[in-house]
Amino acid sequence: MLDSIIDAVKGEAVEALTSKLGLGGSQIDSVLSSSKEAVEKSISEEASSNGVDTLLNLFSGNDNSSAANSLLSGLGGNLVSSLTSNGFESGQSSQIKDIILPLVVNFISSKVGGDSSNLTGLLGGLAGGKSDGLLGNIGGSLLKGLFK
Repeated sequence: MLDSIIDAVKGEAVEALTSKLGLGGSQIDSVLSSSKEAVEKSISEEASSNGVDTLLNLFSGNDNSSAANSLLSGLGGNLVSSLTSNGFESGQSSQIKDIILPLVVNFISSKVGGDSSNLTGLLGGLAGGKSDGLLGNIGGSLLKGLFK
């Protein structure tokens, strides 16, 4: 599921990372892998801890609530941490975050749009492989359509 999201923003991300930071090849692969890891961790933790309201707000395109801003900040922190653990320096990790995070959040927002059924599909893909229940049944098929 997140592979589809990362693939969807990959072209724009590669262009920006190359032109603005001079990254290439394996560095870009590492950025994309770190991005997937950070987004997955942040969304999964938020959904299991606090439910979907904050996620719906963050991915609605509307002004963020304070909770959504906190989630966005945490997502950025997770991304910087993941990048740093994959060999990027702190300052460079922050620059990468400033490029990648808006791309990913804007793309997810364009697909979720504050719609709980679309978000349910997103969460279904992050439910740890569960295939039963509403999240599991809707998740796979919905995401195939959303993230082509």
